[in-house]
Amino acid sequence: MIPFFLFCGGIPLLVYLTILIAVNCRKYSPVVSGRSDLLLLALGLAGFVFAGPILFLVPINALLVWGNLVWPLLIILYFLLVFYLGSLLNPQIIIYNTNRDIVLKKIDQIVLDSGNNLIKTGEIFSIPEWDIHFRIENFSLFDNISLIPVVRSVRSAGWALFEQKLDSLFRQGPERGKGWKTALRLAALALLLTAALGALWIHYHDAIIESFLLLKCS
Repeated sequence: MIPFFLFCGGIPLLVYLTILIAVNCRKYSPVVSGRSDLLLLALGLAGFVFAGPILFLVPINALLVWGNLVWPLLIILYFLLVFYLGSLLNPQIIIYNTNRDIVLKKIDQIVLDSGNNLIKTGEIFSIPEWDIHFRIENFSLFDNISLIPVVRSVRSAGWALFEQKLDSLFRQGPERGKGWKTALRLAALALLLTAALGALWIHYHDAIIESFLLLKCS
């Protein structure tokens, strides 16, 4: 069962890495919401979730009544749960393939163009007119910048407008991080994962197929 778990978990993870490679190969720094990033991560981990906990916790009676329809239903419920958890979180903005200095320059431009004020208190940035208060975190491994609210209740309209203006500026501006380096690191991980999946299939393909058939017949 372990080869089946690793094989099923590795395929969505490989898809996740491939999407990240494509994102980092863009000519501009993509701006995404924290909820979209969470959904993408949930896709990457879906194989491990379904081949692990869900496989062992799924009710036997449901399998007897619904048969193989249980699995697409569980997939739908899984992503609905991810959407629900995402809705409980405060909105975040994640900017791929950039650095702190570029992000600060874009924020200054947004504030200048909109006639608003940018207030910095320690590591906290505020735009009072939009009721936005956030801190900036750098994930140096993948050259990502996250703008994270520092208050529990966030004014969604102001935050959405802020995200829209950031996205527009990053699409226009030539400034970007070294996305090709991040893409190369991700490609190396993807190649290692592909080699590992290939080795699993070569050595354990009979066990993987048998586990899949048992799951399908159950």
